[in-house]
Amino acid sequence: MNQQLTDFYVKPTSDIFFKYLFGMEEHKPILIDFINAVLKDSGFPLITDLEIKNPFNLQTIFNEKESILDIKAKSVDGRWFDVEMQNLYRAFFLERILYYWASMYKEQLGEGEDYSLLRPAMCINILDFKMFKHVDKRHLCFMLREKDIPELLMTDHLAPNPPSNSATPLLWCFGRLFSALNRAVRLQKGSFYEE
Repeated sequence: MNQQLTDFYVKPTSDIFFKYLFGMEEHKPILIDFINAVLKDSGFPLITDLEIKNPFNLQTIFNEKESILDIKAKSVDGRWFDVEMQNLYRAFFLERILYYWASMYKEQLGEGEDYSLLRPAMCINILDFKMFKHVDKRHLCFMLREKDIPELLMTDHLAPNPPSNSATPLLWCFGRLFSALNRAVRLQKGSFYEE
C-alpha cells in the first residue's frame, strides 16, 4: 500500500493541484504574485492584497444556473477575480467563461444597492490547450469595448447630450430621450442649466 502512495502523481494542471496552489489562505502570496504578473503583462494596476472568497455562485432564484469557480478572490481595491484552469477544450467553453464573469459581476450588488458600487470583474483562464489555432500569442486579453472605437470601454461612455444629426435615427432618438431625462432630473433637483 505504501508503494501505491509513493507512486501517486498529481498533474500540475489538475483542479486539485491548482486549487491547492492558489486557493488556500496560506498560499495567498502566490495567488497575488500570479494575478499581478497577469495584470502587469496587460497594463492594468497591480493589487496589494486580496481575500479568497467562496467559489460557489449559488442560485438566488428558482431555476437560475449555479456555477463553481476554481478560484474566486476580491482585491482590497474592490476588483473581483476568477482564476480558472482548463485542461481540455469543451463545447461552449467561451460561453461558460463569459457566464462566470457575468455572474461574478452581477452578484456584487444586492437589492436596492447603487450601481456605482460595481467594481471590475476579471477572469484569468489558464488553458492547457490552444484556444485559437491561428493565434500565436500566448497571453490574450479580452475586454468589453465599443466595436468601432476599441479604445473606449463600453462602460466608460454614454453621452448625456444628444448625438449629432449624422447619427442613426434610433441612436439620435435615444440621445434626445437621455438628454431630456437628464434635464428633468436636474429640474427636479433644482439645478437646471441651459445646454
